[in-house]
Amino acid sequence: MKQDKVNPPPDGEMRDRAEKQVGTNTPRPHATAGSEEDTRLLHELRVHQVELEMQNEELRDARLAMEAALEKYADLYDFAPVGYFSLDDKGVVLDANYTGRTILGTTHSQLVGHRFSVFLADQSRIRFSVFLGELFAGKQKVVCEAALWGGPPHVQWVRIHGSTVKVQENEPRRCRIAVTDITELKEAEREQGMLHAQLQQTQHLESLSLLAGGIAHDFNNLLMAISGNAGLALEEIAENSRRGPWCRKLSPWPDGLRTCAPKCLPMPEKGRSGWLLWTFPRWRPK
Repeated sequence: MKQDKVNPPPDGEMRDRAEKQVGTNTPRPHATAGSEEDTRLLHELRVHQVELEMQNEELRDARLAMEAALEKYADLYDFAPVGYFSLDDKGVVLDANYTGRTILGTTHSQLVGHRFSVFLADQSRIRFSVFLGELFAGKQKVVCEAALWGGPPHVQWVRIHGSTVKVQENEPRRCRIAVTDITELKEAEREQGMLHAQLQQTQHLESLSLLAGGIAHDFNNLLMAISGNAGLALEEIAENSRRGPWCRKLSPWPDGLRTCAPKCLPMPEKGRSGWLLWTFPRWRPK
């Protein structure tokens, strides 16, 4: 983590500041110190003491600045909108921020030291294992979508991005993953799929209606031909002919069937097996 650095002033500058604070006139010792050498040494000691006090004050200020920066970055890490986790090559959680713990619905003590996969649904654990294998194999931009198990009710699906961490030769391998809640996105995709299925069913019904209309039109044309031929046959047959009654029985059928055809068009029904059933009203000649 990059932190703000506090650069100490150069030694010459600190020396000048100490000299000004001590002053050029150092009082002589009361008894034994009478030489100029003793006076110079005493002055140097006092200047050095002031320099140490200045250095101590600057180190204290630098420590306070580092603690403030560390607290700021810790807050940014903990309360980021994305869950951050550190894992080893076995998928065991080493650390997690507050958002990550909230997404999984657990605490720090219940999370650290446990495999991340135990918080995933059964159908997503194999997918996450493949994700870790690709990540530690050196593949870049590895992404995985997984379903959670036992987490908060409002969090059901997450998207996981991963990257490895450079470590020393003797250190165990580690990786960092970023976890994002995509439950609302999955719900939107599911609703979109349902709307698409309903649209396809509606289009299918419209196609069947057009097909039935064409069939009814052709059927009506056939009935008109039958009715016309039956009428011509009755005109040609003599009154006392044995074929007359049969032709008279045939003539009412085309008109009756013609009245049934339009009633068949607006009656598509969905059967129990999912097939579309077309109901035809019964008609019998009077």
